[in-house]
Amino acid sequence: MRRKLSLVVRKIDSLSVWSGRILAGLILVMSGVIVYEVVARYLFNSPTIWGLELATMIFGTYILGAGAWTWYRGGHVRMDVFYNHWSKRTRAVIDAFTFPLVLLFLGVIFWKSSVYGIEAVRVMEHSHTVWGPPVYHWKMTLPLAIFLMMLQGLADFTRNATLAITGKEL
Repeated sequence: MRRKLSLVVRKIDSLSVWSGRILAGLILVMSGVIVYEVVARYLFNSPTIWGLELATMIFGTYILGAGAWTWYRGGHVRMDVFYNHWSKRTRAVIDAFTFPLVLLFLGVIFWKSSVYGIEAVRVMEHSHTVWGPPVYHWKMTLPLAIFLMMLQGLADFTRNATLAITGKEL
């Protein structure tokens, strides 16, 4: 049983790392869009109507999607004043007990953002700007990102529960 749990946790961790690497590539794309916009605007006096909006969409996707990778790396905010003074097992117990609240919070966001995203896809929503690109696919990034965070949270919970119960890390 322990080997199966360990395998599932490693698969979820690798999914978070994989998604983080892909999202890191978006920063390069966004940087390219911004450089193009700056060069077009200031060197050629020919600003685009799409540069800022596309860069914002890319950055939003990056920020939303990085949640699972950040959780995997232990980068989310916590009360380190107390937390760092506890033993690993005590931290695991606290994290395991607080996870249902986190899961409930993420579950509500997932549910609401899915409704929002599905409606955008249903109407094939476009931006209300001069450029007017389709945005329905961008609006589906929030439920996808929250789903990845929920998976990473389950992996973390599994690690914490195993350590809290057995005293041994998974």
